[in-house]
Amino acid sequence: MFATRTHHHFTAALLACFLLMPCVTGCTQLQLPAIDPTGECFFLPCPNTTTLTLPCTDKLQNGCGPFGCLPEPAFTDPAPPPPCLQGAGVPQTAPAPPPAKVVDECADGPKAVLFDKHCDLRKLLHLPDRGKRGRILLNHRKIIAPVGGEVVLLSGVCGTDGYLMTGEPLEWMLTPDSVGTFIDVGDDKQGALHRLVARNPVEKKTGSYAIGRTSTVASLITRGNLRRGDDVPVKKGETWLSISSPSEGISRVTVMAPESDCWDQRKATATIYWVDAHWQFPAPLNLRAGEQAQLTTHVTRKEGELPASGWKVRYQVMNPEVALFDNGQSQPQAVIEAVVNENGDATAILRPIAPVAGTAFIQTTVIRPAGLDEALPRMTLGAGQTMVTWSAPRLVVRTGAPPFVARDEEFAIGINVSNSGDLTAENVRVLTELPPGVELVSTSLIQADGSRVPAQHTLVGAQILWDIDNLPAQTQLDIELNVRAKASFQIPVQARGAENTFAEDTVNVTVVQRNLVVTITPADPNARAEVGQETTFNIEVRNNGDQPISGVQVHAQGDQGLLAFAADTGQWQQHVVKVLEEPLLPNKPWTIQATYQVREPGQRCVQVTATGGNAQRATETACVNAVNPPPANPMVSARIVTGSQSVQQGEEVLVKYFVYNNGTVPLTDVRVVATYDPALTALQFTNGYESSQLGIFTVSWILPSIQPGEEQLVEGQFRVDGRPGVARLDVAVSSEQGANASADTTLQVLARTVAPPPATGPAVTPQPAQPPQQPTPQPPPIGAPPINGSTTPIPGPSTPPAQTPGAVGSGIGGLQVDIESRDNPVVVGDRISLDLVVTNNRNVPEDDVILNILLPAGTRLEAVQSTMFQGDPVENISADGIVRLQPISQLRAGEAIRYTVLITGNQPQLMTVRAEATSRQSPDGVGDETRLQVQAR
Repeated sequence: MFATRTHHHFTAALLACFLLMPCVTGCTQLQLPAIDPTGECFFLPCPNTTTLTLPCTDKLQNGCGPFGCLPEPAFTDPAPPPPCLQGAGVPQTAPAPPPAKVVDECADGPKAVLFDKHCDLRKLLHLPDRGKRGRILLNHRKIIAPVGGEVVLLSGVCGTDGYLMTGEPLEWMLTPDSVGTFIDVGDDKQGALHRLVARNPVEKKTGSYAIGRTSTVASLITRGNLRRGDDVPVKKGETWLSISSPSEGISRVTVMAPESDCWDQRKATATIYWVDAHWQFPAPLNLRAGEQAQLTTHVTRKEGELPASGWKVRYQVMNPEVALFDNGQSQPQAVIEAVVNENGDATAILRPIAPVAGTAFIQTTVIRPAGLDEALPRMTLGAGQTMVTWSAPRLVVRTGAPPFVARDEEFAIGINVSNSGDLTAENVRVLTELPPGVELVSTSLIQADGSRVPAQHTLVGAQILWDIDNLPAQTQLDIELNVRAKASFQIPVQARGAENTFAEDTVNVTVVQRNLVVTITPADPNARAEVGQETTFNIEVRNNGDQPISGVQVHAQGDQGLLAFAADTGQWQQHVVKVLEEPLLPNKPWTIQATYQVREPGQRCVQVTATGGNAQRATETACVNAVNPPPANPMVSARIVTGSQSVQQGEEVLVKYFVYNNGTVPLTDVRVVATYDPALTALQFTNGYESSQLGIFTVSWILPSIQPGEEQLVEGQFRVDGRPGVARLDVAVSSEQGANASADTTLQVLARTVAPPPATGPAVTPQPAQPPQQPTPQPPPIGAPPINGSTTPIPGPSTPPAQTPGAVGSGIGGLQVDIESRDNPVVVGDRISLDLVVTNNRNVPEDDVILNILLPAGTRLEAVQSTMFQGDPVENISADGIVRLQPISQLRAGEAIRYTVLITGNQPQLMTVRAEATSRQSPDGVGDETRLQVQAR
C-alpha cells in the first residue's frame, strides 16, 4: 500500500536477472522459489519451489541453437494453487501450524463480536477461529475499564475458506472525540528476509493511528510479570493493540482491513468506558439476636481523594427469610439502593425477622448512574458479598425411648437438652408430666464417660422438674428417666430459659404383651472356649401366648472377639441371622444354633434378639470364658507291658513297648531305644529295628511320625536263660521336636520246675566280655517264627550264653522308683493324683531308704498317703519344693511300698514331677519322673 515506484523497478530488475541467468550458464531448467498464489508474500517459504522451463528447451534437445527458437510461455495451462494453510512462514524455519478449526456451529460464520454474549471471562480475549469470508473480527465491542489501566484488543480477518488469514494488514484508528492513546501494536517479529519483501509493515504512526498485521505464528502477551491470569494468548491469524486513558471518558477504536473485498464488513468498532472509581464493601458483622445491622459501602473517585457523590450501591438479601432492609417508609424489602452521600458512604439498615440466631447473606453492587456525565451510561462497576450473623442461645430437646415395651417392664427414656446457639442459655428448666399408668422409678444424669449419677429433680404431683441453671453455648445435658407403664402413652418434654428461649419434644411408647421368649446357652456345659477354635451357642425361641406369631427371626450379635462365617457372602462377621419361614406356634419351641470362631481371650458374649409380628421382641445374652490355647509343646510318654511279672527259666516272654503322643503337635523321627537284661536272650523284634547294638543288649527303632493322641507299638520276644532273680527292661523315647520319655519294668525270674526244652530259636550275639572259648556267632536258623508274622529272626549264636552265678548279697537289679500320674491332662485348680512306688529288686535288703519328691513351681502339695505309715509320711518340705518323706529303715528283698501323692496345679504349664530314692546300698540313688499338662480353666 505504501510501496514506491522505485521499489517496483527494483523488483522487476531482480526478476530479470533471475530469468537471464539460465541462458548465460547454459542450463535448461532451474529450481526457483515458488510464488505465493495468495498475494500475501512474494515467495512461499522453503522448501516450496518451482521449475523454470526455458523457451528453447525443445529446440536445444533437437540440435537447434538458442537463437533459432521462438519464445514459449513457461506454463501453458497453470493449475490452481493449493489452499494456503501454512501462511507466510519465516524463511529457513519449519512450517508454522495451521490455524485452529472450530465447531460446526461456525460453518456459516458467527457474529463478528462476541462481547454482547455472556461468555466465560476466560474467552473474552479470544477470537473465533472461523467467520464469514472477508469479514473483520474484534474481540470486544463494549468494555468498562479503570482509569490508568491498559486494554488489549484482538482482531483478525476471515479468508475465503472461512479461517483467519495471516499476514493481512489492519489499520487501527481512534476517533477524535475519544480519550486515551494507543500504547502498543502487535508484531510477530518475523525474519529479516520476510521483512525485506513484506508489503505490510507494523508501526504505530501516532497515538490515535497504527498499522498492524495478522500474525503468522501463535504468541503470548505476558505483560512482563509471572502471573498467568492476565496473560493474553494471540493465535495465528490474529493481531493486537493496547490502549490506555488517564482520565474518565469514552474511547472508540475502529479497526479496518484495507484489503478486504467485503466493504460493508471490513471494519469494526470497540467502545471503552474509562471509569475513575474506588470502593470498599462492608465487613461481616456479629450482633446479638434482635439488633439491627448498619451496612456501609465507601465509594470514592480521583484515586480515593473525592467522594463519588450521587453514585448508588445496591444491597440484596440472598435469604430474606432471615432479615430484610428497612427503607423507612414502606414495608421492609429484600433489595434496596442507597445513594452515596457527600462523605462517599452508601448506608442501608438491615433488621432481623425474629430475635433468634441466624445469618443473612447480602450481595452488594456498585452502580455508576447515568446523567452524571452525558457521555457515560448507567454502568455496574463491581459486586461483592458480606454477611450479618446474629447470636443467641438456642435450646434443642431430643427424646428417645423404645417404641415397644412390655407391660410393667422397666425401661429408660432419654432426654437430651442442648444449646446450639453461641450464647449461654440462662435459667434453664426441663419439665415433663407423667400420665396415669406410668410409674416413676428413678432419674439420673449421664456423664461424659457414660457413667450415671442420680439427678436432682422436683416432683410436683405428676410433673417432674429439673433445674439446670446455665447451659453454655454448644454444650448439652443428658437425662435418663426410668419408668414402668401399664398402657401406651405419650408425654411432652419441654426446656425453658431466659430471653423466651423454648424447646419441646414428644415421647411415644407402645405397651404390648410380650409372648415371645428367647434363651441362649453355650453348648459347652463348662462355658469354656479356646482361642482359635469354634464355640457353639444353643438358641431356643418359644411362644408363650395362645396365638401364632408370624415373621419370627433371630439376630445373634457376637462381641469383637467372636466371628461367624457367612456362607452366602463368604465373609466373617459378628452377627448371625436366622429366619423362621412359618409362624411360631404356641408351646412349640424353635431351636437353632449359632457357631462362632473365638478370636480373642476373655469373656466372650453373644446377645440374641428375637423379633416377631405385633411388636414382639425378646433379648437374652450368654457368655463363655475364652482362654488362649496351651503352648504347642511336644510331649511323649512310654510304657512297657510284659503280660506277666514273673517267668520261669527257659520260658519265652513277649515285651510290648507303647509310645504315646500326648501333646498337641505331631512328632517326627521318634527314636525308641529298648535295653534288656543279660538274663534275657533276644529272639525277634518288630520289623525295622536296628541290630548294631544287640551285643550290649540294646535294640532301637525309628518311628517316622506319631500324630497327637496316637499311640504306636513295637515288640520284642525274649527267652529267659539267666539265673533266678530280677530281670530289668528299660525303654527311652526321643523325637525330633525334643520330646523325651522313658519307662522301665522288671521280670521276676523263677527257677525252672521242669527240664527246660531245647532251645528252638536263635540267640543273640554273646556279651563282649565273654571268654574267647565261647562259640563264634553262627547264621540264624532258617524259618524262625516272627512276631505277628511281621518280623524276621534275630541273628545270634546257636547256643545261649553262659551265666555267671551271682554271689550272696550282691543281688540282681537294685533300688527302683516309679511315679506316674492318674490324670493327664488336667485343669488349673483340679487335684492331681500321683502313684509313687519304691521297689527293692535285689535279693538282699536295702537299708535307710530315703525318698524325695521334687515339685515344680506353680504346684501345691495337698497330701501324701501310704499304708505303711500310721501318720503323715511327709517329714518336711523345703523352700524350693522338695518334699522329703519319712525314711524307710529297711526295705526287704523284692518288697515294694506304694504312696499316693495329691497335688494341685496353680497355673497353665507343662510340669514335670520327679521322685528320687537313695539307700545305704545305692548311695548314687535312682529316680523317675512324670509329665503333666495343666490347662487353663
